Amino acid sequence: MKIIKRLPGEDKVAGFEDGPCAVAMKTFEARDYDELSFKEGDLIMLISRIGDTDWLRGRLLKGTEGIFPSKYVEIVEDLPPDAVESTTPESPVEMPSGPHCIAIEPFIGDGPDDLSFEQGDVIELLQRIDENWLRGKLNDDSGMFPQNFVDIKIDIQVESEVESTDDNLVTAVYEFDGQEGELSFKTGEQIQITYRINDEWVYGVIGSNEGMFPIDFVDRIPENLSLKPKEEDTNTENVVVTGKCEAIYEFEAENSGELSFVCGEIITTTEWINEDWMNGKIEDREGIFPLAFVKVIDELPKQTPSPVPKKQVENQKQKTKSGIDDNLLPRGVATRDFKPKSSEEIALMKGDDLYLLTHEGPSWYMGENLRTGEIGNIPSKYVEVIIPLP
Repeated sequence: MKIIKRLPGEDKVAGFEDGPCAVAMKTFEARDYDELSFKEGDLIMLISRIGDTDWLRGRLLKGTEGIFPSKYVEIVEDLPPDAVESTTPESPVEMPSGPHCIAIEPFIGDGPDDLSFEQGDVIELLQRIDENWLRGKLNDDSGMFPQNFVDIKIDIQVESEVESTDDNLVTAVYEFDGQEGELSFKTGEQIQITYRINDEWVYGVIGSNEGMFPIDFVDRIPENLSLKPKEEDTNTENVVVTGKCEAIYEFEAENSGELSFVCGEIITTTEWINEDWMNGKIEDREGIFPLAFVKVIDELPKQTPSPVPKKQVENQKQKTKSGIDDNLLPRGVATRDFKPKSSEEIALMKGDDLYLLTHEGPSWYMGENLRTGEIGNIPSKYVEVIIPLP
């Protein structure tokens, strides 16, 4: 370490106030989170000595701070004798063995899926989104952030470079807080998908936990994924199980495959379509119909529901309004803002009035936002139900 004595009246180093400072004589690359990287010629404001070692603590003009070996700099103005840190710095944080980076400046995210961090934070890399953005994990938080805020120590491979050993192993791109019967997971967790439930939901396993979850929360859906295996029928005879209901409102079919009826007709039910639609027969006529128009007399045992065609769901509100007083329609109020993540979902603002049209799986409604007029999927945990669906 060489000390350059500043002559009386000599100009101070550009960018610094009077005080201890140094000039980098060669480039130093930080190896731990608390070290300061700099290039030859950089000006460094000196803050303190590190105990009785030959290391110093300093700060660059752009504000980055850390420790570095004194042999890499020439002192312009030395530190006072008492500018010594009372203890040597703590042992560096153990670096992850896998892909990771170190924040070179703070980043404050402006979206719910962004990961905020401070300078020096060590971030585990989970996914490369594109050439400018990464997804990572810091403590219990995960999200995406711009690459130019970090120094990558071990890079992560892009998806096309990774040879998958199991086509049914997928990665969560959003956190999902499941309810009973659903699989909860955090961003970056790997999930073994076992089968498809319908076009919106699949069934998966993480360790000893299993359950269903929406397909939009993972990076991909395996090709040729099979539907849920049907349970073998151990009965020697093919027994047809039916139910019965009575029409309490007139229902006029608007699409092929729907069953029209008038008030008072008795319908033999043969199949559950989902929580809001059934298949039934009246003499030689057969089709699907909404449960909101009937009163169940004999319950048909429930089986795994299948999705209702979207075109039929979109017509459900107009059909319901034609037969039921508006004040009796299933409805709710949005309890907080919701930003859709797919074209099947609609946006909500806190306080929006909603018509609830059908159940879309255990955690979603198909509904209409009365403020915007849009119809689509709504997460049930964002809705305060005023009049429930039948």
